Amino acid sequence: MALIDDFQRQIDARLAELQPAFAEYTALQQLREAINSLDPEAAAAHVSLFPFPVATGAAPNGQPDAPTARPTRTTDGASTARRRRARAAQEQPQGPTVEEQNAAYADAAIELVGQEPGLTAGQLAERMGVPASVLFRLLPTLQREGRLRKQGKGYRPA
Repeated sequence: MALIDDFQRQIDARLAELQPAFAEYTALQQLREAINSLDPEAAAAHVSLFPFPVATGAAPNGQPDAPTARPTRTTDGASTARRRRARAAQEQPQGPTVEEQNAAYADAAIELVGQEPGLTAGQLAERMGVPASVLFRLLPTLQREGRLRKQGKGYRPA
């Protein structure tokens, strides 16, 4: 009987631990359903159950605004928050694309091999300051394209 009592105590303790997470899960589901139905009153009622702080703007006096249940809508139906995010994404400087980065790695590898024929993938990676896995993937492509040729363990200009 002591074993069963011990198991029951462990189960009760674990249930007590999980209860807040389950309550949060249920509140999030209800909030999502209210938002999907575009019922602002129902959404506002569930927002108060949400355990995390809701992001708010700042009033002109520097004090935080009260959270809103639904973003302001523009005449064409798009939310101003969505427009703000899109505008911010456009303004953010974008780094090079994967293709541009691979092209830069390829050019650098070809240049180094031209300067020092016979370099291995590991040596190239070390000199270029990139992980060797990048070159283990890139060098066979350069071979297929006829830009480099492999001789032994090293690479030479084609």
